Amino acid sequence: MDSLYQQQKDVKPQMEDVIPDCLDGEMRKLALDVAAFLRANKMSPTWASWNSWKSSCKGKGICYVKLLPETNAYKWAVTLMPLDWRKYEEWVYAEGYADKFTEKPHYCHGCGRPPGESCGGRRDFTVNGKEIKGVCGHNFMRWINDPDAETVGGIKRFLESEKAARLI
Repeated sequence: MDSLYQQQKDVKPQMEDVIPDCLDGEMRKLALDVAAFLRANKMSPTWASWNSWKSSCKGKGICYVKLLPETNAYKWAVTLMPLDWRKYEEWVYAEGYADKFTEKPHYCHGCGRPPGESCGGRRDFTVNGKEIKGVCGHNFMRWINDPDAETVGGIKRFLESEKAARLI
């Protein structure tokens, strides 16, 4: 029997078709809401890997949604992929999303992008008094795990803002 990855690779399922198999209750509702929002705003998620979908805007990734296995501490997660995180740093704090949006930082791994071509270099951040050193200056957060309704609202506002910035 083929692995779930191979089965999904062959079919490339829609996110909405897999969500009911992985989530229930409020998490299912919120994940379906995110999928509907992405489609309605022309950022349609396309299958990227096992239980994972990537959405793009203007040919570049804007977010990534992953449904996680039952054995994981989290059930689903969203990664936001702005072209330049630095312009959102103040917004993340002002809107009260600093903890949720920086729960699992994305550490710099030397992507090789030259400065000015979407690489922000290695940076240090302080989030609510906690110093996070050596994170990627391009995409400092990694996963927003099991977002609640308020956080999904923030994700949507963030994506609307990033989409608008890309369309200028």
